[in-house]
Amino acid sequence: MIGGAESSEIFECKENVTQNAPCFGLVMVTRHEWLAQPPITPIDKLDLPAENIILTDTKTEECVMKPNCKYLIRTLQDEHNLHNDDIAYNFLISSQGDIYEGRGWLLQSAEDSEKLMKTSYWIGLIGNFTNNNPIPETQVSAVQHFILQAKSSGKLISSPKVLCSENILITNKFTDGFLNTSNKYMQCLNKD
Repeated sequence: MIGGAESSEIFECKENVTQNAPCFGLVMVTRHEWLAQPPITPIDKLDLPAENIILTDTKTEECVMKPNCKYLIRTLQDEHNLHNDDIAYNFLISSQGDIYEGRGWLLQSAEDSEKLMKTSYWIGLIGNFTNNNPIPETQVSAVQHFILQAKSSGKLISSPKVLCSENILITNKFTDGFLNTSNKYMQCLNKD
């Protein structure tokens, strides 16, 4: 077990990984930049490479400007610390497509399924999609590029399962899925 996210394990730009997306155009905001508090207790490491991506909304307002997003994420960490050791997500993605480091690449999320917790990156899409609010294209694109980067860096297997909470699945960005064994998430496929 280790006590905090490893900031040196953020995105490493790898030129010519694919012809369509060298470096993937991702913007990463580290824990240090959003003024994260250290985890309350040490957190177990993930089994790498991860096998799954879990997408869910944060059930908060959307954020566009970095100062607002940093404040929102810091507030989320405070709320999550009431029941967890740290912010629950490995990463969060704003409506502008910026990626905020939560627990990061190496540590388990606070997902309540032990199997998923050990083998998954839990991604919080900042916003509330319970009323069929559309997911901004920039968020969808950032998820796609995040997955490409994670696979190219060896942190995610080459054919991961992408699991979505019902809130994400019912929006028009992701389509038909089937119940996963966890009965909490559905496998989602991007329409594109």
